[in-house]
Amino acid sequence: MTATTTTHRHPARITGRQSPLLPLLTIIGLWSIGGCDGNTPDPSTGPDMADPDGAATPVLARVDGATITTADLERAILSTPRPEQLEYINPPQRQELLEALIDRKLIAHRARNEGLDREPAIAERLTTTDTFDQERLLAQAFLDRYLEGQAITDDDIAADYQARSAEFTEPERAFVTRAVRPDETNAAVARQSLLDGADVNALQQQAADRGQTSQVWLAQRGEAGPMEQAAFSLEPGQVSAVFPIRGGWATLRVEEHKPARLRPLAEVRDGIAARLDQARRAQTRQELLENLRKNAAVTVDSEALANYQWQD
Repeated sequence: MTATTTTHRHPARITGRQSPLLPLLTIIGLWSIGGCDGNTPDPSTGPDMADPDGAATPVLARVDGATITTADLERAILSTPRPEQLEYINPPQRQELLEALIDRKLIAHRARNEGLDREPAIAERLTTTDTFDQERLLAQAFLDRYLEGQAITDDDIAADYQARSAEFTEPERAFVTRAVRPDETNAAVARQSLLDGADVNALQQQAADRGQTSQVWLAQRGEAGPMEQAAFSLEPGQVSAVFPIRGGWATLRVEEHKPARLRPLAEVRDGIAARLDQARRAQTRQELLENLRKNAAVTVDSEALANYQWQD
């Protein structure tokens, strides 16, 4: 007997830890989530789907009376970029993809119930696609419509900026010329050259193959290492004593200091808006999914899914 599991699924896949496949499902238009308030089957989908030779393919799931078959799952796999197709050799990834197809079918049903398929602009596009792509178009159209009016406001952005000001603060920085040498004696020679005003090229020529000289920005973050301790204890133009580091000795001259700076809102506004928009859309999707699934009848044939083997 075929093992069939009836599920009223939870929206856990869109909160907390994200599956590594979700960005992929989004790209191919499968992560359009939703449900169905009614029990109206998709009129363009029959009880079973036949392959090109006319043979029925195994049904993996039933969604409010409509079906998802192995042919649907295989087409979804082939719709992904080729490097990712190998992921579907693994059963957990096939399950993830099947759930995305279920979500898409549910929301496509809801879109039809609300008449989106009869709107001229959408109806015209539907006439040029098959059932598989029709569901994708309808699901995305419904989700876009549902998310209208969810724009992030200036007040939202300002509040987030104030709440996370520490994240937008650049630490104090020092631009230094540093000389690293294999021993204390060579480091002392480099220090004297720094005191005499030698530039980085002269110091490197002096060192030959006995060390390295470079100019770098050092930042005052967390627990300071010996380089940072030396740099932030000096004023521009001053030269440190020689000090031991891992693998040798070093000395440095401070060229410039830049104090800590809170980046102005104008610099980070776009990033804040994008992050808030993403978070709000995820929350809205979750609420939508919870509401629409209440009356959705979904069954998954776990045995048929386990028996299905994807071969590249």
